[in-house]
Amino acid sequence: MRAVIRLLPVLVVVGLLLGLRQALPLSVPAGPEVEAARAAIREAVAEVPFLVEARLAGEEQPLPTPAMELLKPNAVLSRTYTDLSTGREYGFVIIHATDLNDMIGHYPPICYPSAGWTPLGGADGDEAPRQLTLELGFAELPVRLYRYMRLDALGREVEVRVLNGFILPDGSTSTDMETLRARAGRRALAAAGAAQFQMLVPAAYPEAEVVDAMEAIIRSAEPLVRQMGLGGEPADATDPATEGDDSPEGRST
Repeated sequence: MRAVIRLLPVLVVVGLLLGLRQALPLSVPAGPEVEAARAAIREAVAEVPFLVEARLAGEEQPLPTPAMELLKPNAVLSRTYTDLSTGREYGFVIIHATDLNDMIGHYPPICYPSAGWTPLGGADGDEAPRQLTLELGFAELPVRLYRYMRLDALGREVEVRVLNGFILPDGSTSTDMETLRARAGRRALAAAGAAQFQMLVPAAYPEAEVVDAMEAIIRSAEPLVRQMGLGGEPADATDPATEGDDSPEGRST
């Protein structure tokens, strides 16, 4: 199962590649204010501590270099956190896309089945993914809980839970692709990018412990997620260089 947890960067890349094919024709240019906001997010990623509440120790899990060169995301935080008392591991990723359109089509219902995982629902007995809310103290953050299964090399079932959500530069949040598609039609907002956060764990982990760990990790990254727009001043999405016609015909290509 340790190897499965460390698959998260690969699964993220699969989703980004699928999303990129849809997003490239809709890319829009960014002016100096948006570029400054992007730089601030990159700087904030570098400041996220590796030790969380003296109980979760993080280890970098970089995205594959060729994929990073192709995708060119603005910033990525990709780590495996280990609970020092239980030994449980939590795969965690925050990826900030340079353009919101680059995130279209990139989320668990696409990238996990594309990597060979079968969707099972949100929790035991559920027929669909389930909505949860992370309580961070400085903000509430909705996430969607998914379950997936696949067979390992020995034919044994391996089941995981995935918690996923989005932070948009206008300060809003989402757990669905429809919201992102609606925002992508606004040129200024699209140019300011979007952030996706995701946690991957074995299905056997108690849900309460998983939620607690995810809340602790995101709290440790408070300056980063605030810079992305959550619970504070949203990133500037009114750059003069990206203002104008928000219709598909008015977008730059």
